[in-house]
Amino acid sequence: MKIFFIFLFFYFSLNAKTYSLYLASSKYVNVAKEYHKEIKSLLNSSNNVIIKVTSNKKYSVLIKEIPDITKAKELQKTFKLIKKFQDSYIKKIIDTEREKRKKEELDLNKEKKINLNKKSKSTEEKIINSKKNKEKNKDNKDFNILYNHRVEATNEYITASTMYNVKEYKQAYSLFKNLFLKYHFNVNINYFLAKSAIKINKIDEAIAIFERILIQNPKSHKIRFEFAKLLMKKELFKEAEQEFLKLLKSNINNNTKEKIKNILLQIKKNKKSYFANALLMLEVNKSSNINNGLEKTNYKLPGLNNITVEGESPIKDSYMNSMFNINIYHPLQKNKNLLLKNSFLFYKQNYKHMKNDNSLFLQYETKLSYHNKKNLYALAFSGARVNQYLDSDFNIFAVTSIFNRNKFYTYLKYKQIHYLNGKYKEKEYKEFAYYINYKI
Repeated sequence: MKIFFIFLFFYFSLNAKTYSLYLASSKYVNVAKEYHKEIKSLLNSSNNVIIKVTSNKKYSVLIKEIPDITKAKELQKTFKLIKKFQDSYIKKIIDTEREKRKKEELDLNKEKKINLNKKSKSTEEKIINSKKNKEKNKDNKDFNILYNHRVEATNEYITASTMYNVKEYKQAYSLFKNLFLKYHFNVNINYFLAKSAIKINKIDEAIAIFERILIQNPKSHKIRFEFAKLLMKKELFKEAEQEFLKLLKSNINNNTKEKIKNILLQIKKNKKSYFANALLMLEVNKSSNINNGLEKTNYKLPGLNNITVEGESPIKDSYMNSMFNINIYHPLQKNKNLLLKNSFLFYKQNYKHMKNDNSLFLQYETKLSYHNKKNLYALAFSGARVNQYLDSDFNIFAVTSIFNRNKFYTYLKYKQIHYLNGKYKEKEYKEFAYYINYKI
């Protein structure tokens, strides 16, 4: 009996490929999650710290895939210094199936070498047939291993889904990736692999996974809806629209159809290469003293030897102000960082009696701006015409460079005034202006 136990120990030692260190257990997922975070903070490499659901519906926190017993015991000794982890224990992970397959491969290679030395044609045909049959049987065996049992009931799948549910998305992604390499046609594994990829911002990979699922199961409305939303996130509006239209033609509930219709309206807006806003203003006024005249036309200026001067008497008049402004924005990039803005402004002031004060202002401006998360850079060109009574019309030309960062705003501006009538040439001028504003 003693010899039997020695042999059994020797057998398991040969087949134990890795070790797991079980550190803590709880029936509450939040408690297990706290254990998980604490253990990760104590280790330099925390990729192998997982939460596993046991058969009695408890959550166990363990370190998996420890390469040798010495390393496992060192970790156990370290964690036993902490009171809450004093009941930790080591478990050997046995892998006899790998050894069995390795032996089968060695036997097959041995048989192949022996048979190749035989010169008989009929013997060679038997060898080829035998090899084909063995490969077929092996493929069937692998197929049965992969697809003829519920993957979702395995500890590996339950652990991966648990990590997803406790929002440990990087580890969930890694675990589902390993499952995918074994069971690549399983829809649930593909779905949660995609969801985990989204959570860690691997959007392109998630799109590829959803496409793979839809090839296998084109009637999966839930997957197609998630797929279309991802396409929108990547600003692939045309492709997203096609997927949403497929969903509208399928048998889905009315609430989902309404959501899709609203999304399609949003896609149409995003597909536009420009957007605009406009402002219209009309103002009508009447004043009994529109020129700020004096009741007494003769008055004295104080401090100037009381010189008597003659002023204007009050004038009654009514006037109307009208303004129209339109701005057209044209994004030059999909993410709208580079933006071209064209603006047109019309302003007119009309007096009923004081005709000499009537004026008209027209302005056109084009501005190219670039902004990232912190800074705004812009360059603007503008031209304006001011029409006044008595033939004193003039033009204004300006170039402005702008910089803005959070509370800091500055611009440098060059402006030139040019009169149409030569007799006002002396009034023409050029101007440079530099402006800084900082909000404290």
